[in-house]
Amino acid sequence: MAMKLEIRASGVKSWFQYRCERKLVYDSMPTDSKQGIPIERNLTAASWSDFGNEFENRVIESLKRRHPGQILGPAGGEDGVSDQLTLAFLGRTRTEGFIHQASLKETPRLRALLNLPPEVAIRPARPDLVEFSASDGRPTFSIIDVKATQVSTVFHKAQVAFYSLMLRCMLQERGLAGEMSLEGRIWHMPPAGQEEPWVEKPFPARGYEAFVIDFFRRTVPRLRERHVERERDDTFFHIYFKCEQCEYLPHCERSISDARPSEQWDTSAVPGLSHESKRAILNLGVRTVGQLASVRNLAANPGASTWALKARGQMLVARAQALRERAVYRLPDRHSWLMPPRVDVAIHLVADRDPVEGNLVALGCLIVRDGRTEPTVAIIRRGEDELPALREVLGRVIQVLTEVDDWNARHAEAQGLHSHLFLYEPSEGSDLQDALGRHLSDPAIRTGLLHLIRMFPPDEVRAVEPEYRGIHHLPATALRSVLEQLYALPVKVAYELAGVTSALEEATPPLATPYRPAPGFQRRFSSRLSVDVVRALRQGERDARDVRKDVEARLAAMDSLMRWILRENEAAGEPFLRLRKKPFRFQAQFDPLAATDLEVLMAHEMLENRAALLGTLTELARPADERRDRFRCLANLQLLGTYPDGGFYRMRFFVPPESRQAELSSSSMGLILTDDDPDLRLDPQRWREVSVRISSDLESGQHMEVRIGRKQHDAPGFEALRRRASTDGWFLDAIHVDYNTERAVRFLRSLADARP
Repeated sequence: MAMKLEIRASGVKSWFQYRCERKLVYDSMPTDSKQGIPIERNLTAASWSDFGNEFENRVIESLKRRHPGQILGPAGGEDGVSDQLTLAFLGRTRTEGFIHQASLKETPRLRALLNLPPEVAIRPARPDLVEFSASDGRPTFSIIDVKATQVSTVFHKAQVAFYSLMLRCMLQERGLAGEMSLEGRIWHMPPAGQEEPWVEKPFPARGYEAFVIDFFRRTVPRLRERHVERERDDTFFHIYFKCEQCEYLPHCERSISDARPSEQWDTSAVPGLSHESKRAILNLGVRTVGQLASVRNLAANPGASTWALKARGQMLVARAQALRERAVYRLPDRHSWLMPPRVDVAIHLVADRDPVEGNLVALGCLIVRDGRTEPTVAIIRRGEDELPALREVLGRVIQVLTEVDDWNARHAEAQGLHSHLFLYEPSEGSDLQDALGRHLSDPAIRTGLLHLIRMFPPDEVRAVEPEYRGIHHLPATALRSVLEQLYALPVKVAYELAGVTSALEEATPPLATPYRPAPGFQRRFSSRLSVDVVRALRQGERDARDVRKDVEARLAAMDSLMRWILRENEAAGEPFLRLRKKPFRFQAQFDPLAATDLEVLMAHEMLENRAALLGTLTELARPADERRDRFRCLANLQLLGTYPDGGFYRMRFFVPPESRQAELSSSSMGLILTDDDPDLRLDPQRWREVSVRISSDLESGQHMEVRIGRKQHDAPGFEALRRRASTDGWFLDAIHVDYNTERAVRFLRSLADARP
């Protein structure tokens, strides 16, 4: 018997946000069915949701002041505008230009469009705003969604597209004059310091509507066949970092509870296992940590159909073994170019970001040299306090690096000091860079930016020194990345700092100073402040001294962890830390003390280039279906033929339906064609081997062609790719291409050299 589902607009959003089958089914089940199982839930209201409601209210009030009498909203005490008033607005017997919380209902046209089976219903929806306009004489309605975030995301746009489909079908069903705008709009929070109450981000809605229709036609029929009963639940789920705020997390976590033997834990407990890889091993009959730990040669199994399994199968099995045995294993034959084997002056950094307001909420550094520790921590209660915190903490970092540079300038290389920066989470570096970018008008930050650029090894050094191979190298290490490369640890779901240091406290030799978060500071799957702690601090409900203690505890644990890795490297028969850095020196390309606007512009160009490259690599590191669903990849293309065309070849592909909404076309610059091999798509130095141009956009919605030079096509690298990929399994991705930075830097240097 098929399950009855009542799908909400928020359910559509959550699907595109989490891709969680279980969450969507649970959200769509009738309430009495959930109570009869029962399903364990966390019903505590999150502070970020309250903030979202507050932001929406502020936007609506501001809109009312701008357009007096033009906002039709709910009557006092009502959740939304009534059906009658909504139809009056749509039929234009009401004269308001906006309606807040309109009532949108399922219609026969919508059911037919989405191909809904009888057991599936659509719950009434209430979009934040619908705007009416007739500027060109054609009555048009557009959907506006208000989001208390800094950016508009794919899942936000999918929700707007769903509202648009509902409203279009209502207009058609009722025979009302008016059409839907081709654009959807999202109003999100402005950057700190901007006076406007919101930032508008329009987007082409039709592509996302097709995405939503595909979801209902292809995914929903599969979900209604699931069984959720007291003794049976076959909904697919996977626990990972995005589950932190999910109300059903306590229910799912029962499958990896410490009350069970570790070998019986669900494979979600294994860090680094993706949704796609879990589905693949389920198809192999592997459901538990114990079963995965016992698999032999997983990468060679024909059922290991994802690149993640083929490339990381051995590592995932080792992590399952570490969980089953509650033991620490260093992976054999693994090395890291991310961390040097010698550190005389260690600089540890912690940065915590407010995910709602988009700025820093805590910033700290710990300097460790000659056995002495020197912490500097700034707690940022208000957005305007971010700049003084950056001056204080990063100013201290630059001071120490300058002292090291001065020492090394006076001593021979053999007596020089090796200095290195450490973070725990890679995302902390991105947040620091964003914070610097927000304050470039400040002289101290501009000087700091130039110092940051001076920490990069010069281009000519990177080209010849093997330890700097890879043009995206940064002079800092994310400790989490090193551990993920080298060790299998008995840590569930993610290598977060508390779990990692707790596990290594039991290792031989033991870690000296683990991170033990105080009550209220524990956070699943991450090492940074939780959104609830951040919002409580910003609202004056959390003592800043408690946050300071937590930052200092993380810094101390990071230093202990760094030294544990160094001792392991020294004791290893073959050292595994391969970043052989020389004593620290600033490069002399920039002089921050004599910096002019030209030098600042030059430094900013270089930093933006490196940041854009890192951002692209982050996107390319996502699984293929995520890249596809973010409209940046044409996935699973089928090669139909290759044809000579002068000095080029044209390769013709069939594009599967789920890839046809990608925002790639013949006007796109910077595309690579691979078989999804991470060694190709994540190595910028190899992109030239597989770079192509789209020569023919989608024909009849299902075919496309790319063009590639004959020499490149016949070169060994691409020839090997053709042999591997054969007919099926081609992927077209957008990469980072920057034609301007090198030219801009040359131009700025020429201007600087021409100064009297």
